[in-house]
Amino acid sequence: MSVASNYELASWARWILPWILTVAIFVIPWVRWRLFRAIVAVLAGWFSTVALTIYLYNPAGIAYGYSIGQDSPEMHYDNNTSAVALIVGWVVPLAICLTIAAAEWIRARHGAKSIAPSSSNSLERPR
Repeated sequence: MSVASNYELASWARWILPWILTVAIFVIPWVRWRLFRAIVAVLAGWFSTVALTIYLYNPAGIAYGYSIGQDSPEMHYDNNTSAVALIVGWVVPLAICLTIAAAEWIRARHGAKSIAPSSSNSLERPR
């Protein structure tokens, strides 16, 4: 794989893998208490975002910067990207958990309603 392909893969993996991890931990009922699953999912998503940024995205970005002749690519892929992931890396996993919880609540509250017309137009109860 080329350096550009590695950088592109690292850029996508940095966002997609924490999302998948967050959804998997929150949706799979390994613990019945939903709040605990949400806390663990947000922490795991946050930790994976930080780890992937530090150990995958930054080195791939530095290598890509050197390959295209960028002056001092270490300045673009250093503690600044790690700090952003560390400070706000929990926001997307929290939003994912809240969205899933809201969708489950709406589905449970309103139920899956059928849009198919009934076979009888009569007001009588079917026998």
